Amino acid sequence: MILNLYLVRHGAALPASVDPERPLSKEGRACVGALADYLSRSIAPPAFIATSSKARARETAEILAARLNPPEGIINMSGLLPDDSPDIIAALPGECKKDLMVVSHLPLLDVALVFLTGAQATAGSGFNTGTCIHLKAANNGWSIKRRVHCADL
Repeated sequence: MILNLYLVRHGAALPASVDPERPLSKEGRACVGALADYLSRSIAPPAFIATSSKARARETAEILAARLNPPEGIINMSGLLPDDSPDIIAALPGECKKDLMVVSHLPLLDVALVFLTGAQATAGSGFNTGTCIHLKAANNGWSIKRRVHCADL
């Protein structure tokens, strides 16, 4: 079985000065909607979408789930906050042996990308808001298949 892992950075959020919960902005919702539309045409639905507890990540996961219809829905998961260890993300595919999507934040996503692929990343280089990086299981780890940013669609 070929496993796919989709790492997604949430869409653009309102500043904390406007709303301390930092939900998605109007532009962020539109951007994630465009990303979700593209992914719904180009990938099979992941088994589930794991998301952090932060509003901007949950809203991003909800928009993606509405278009991708993952059979197991959305799972709110601990260990996906900005400063958490990449261990949770690295363990997920092996534990569930299914394609999955993770919606999270920087710097965690950059750290997880380096941890999984050995690829060099600088802060934010791979994950603008509204970005999905598709990883495919390789013999000894993961390889980057493609990077999609909503502004490119």
